[in-house]
Amino acid sequence: MTEFQTARADFLSHLAGLNRSRHTLDAYGRDVQQFGDFLAGHGLTTLHEITPDHVSAWLAHLAAQGISGTSRNRKFHALNTFFKFLVTTGRLDRSPTLGLAAPTVEQREPRVLTTTEIKALQGVCRDDPRDAAMIEILLQTGLRVSELVALTLDDVTWSEPDTVAHLTVKQAKGQKDRLVPLNSRAEKALKRWLKVRPESEYPHLFLSKRGKKPLYPADVRTMLHKYYAKAGIRGASVHTLRHTFCTHHAAKGTNLVVIQRAAGHASLTTTQRYLHLVDRIMAEQLEENAL
Repeated sequence: MTEFQTARADFLSHLAGLNRSRHTLDAYGRDVQQFGDFLAGHGLTTLHEITPDHVSAWLAHLAAQGISGTSRNRKFHALNTFFKFLVTTGRLDRSPTLGLAAPTVEQREPRVLTTTEIKALQGVCRDDPRDAAMIEILLQTGLRVSELVALTLDDVTWSEPDTVAHLTVKQAKGQKDRLVPLNSRAEKALKRWLKVRPESEYPHLFLSKRGKKPLYPADVRTMLHKYYAKAGIRGASVHTLRHTFCTHHAAKGTNLVVIQRAAGHASLTTTQRYLHLVDRIMAEQLEENAL
């Protein structure tokens, strides 16, 4: 194992010890490995040979391959974290990313499902209670996929004469848990799933089909893309459902503070960004509902 590979392995062990998610470990590990492969292709074998010029050359190489600014920005931050770890552990005196600016992230307009696409998506997943419930919750609450898979059975409160159905979304350490209301459609879909949810040693609300393990965000992404394909929906991701929730509620006049609290935005400014999409949604709905 080369010096770089040993440092990479130790870095990933360090992240695992900090309880970073599997998604973070996979992404950081992949990004650092890609940089290591680039260095190896240029004959570099030791950590002390790496300079800011090598980092800049790698970023330029990625840009020439058509890698987006968003992806290059993430890869740069993965490298930055990696080299900070090496400095902290005494393997380097100075990080080769020091003084370099991160690639600019493109400001893309969020993809938002139209009313027709929403109905199509709900239709194609109807026969699978688990998948239908997950999609309905994402659509009706704006939850992040990481928050969805972390939900447990104890996080669900059902509607009663004096109680509104809601989910308790666990927040990061030091922050108050967030209560997200469940409308009747989402509550009905969730009850339908729980009638057939397999018995399991795990308390998670959503499990694999046989109940042998909890789901990971990647599992939800794979599931959702399958239904997008069936519904003929293009250019959408799992985060599209969160954008759809925020935008459609803004278009229908839901108070922005309500949207902010449901979506868990740290700042109202983040929620206000969805207002510029309202005109587009209105135009689409007027076309769809033409007399």
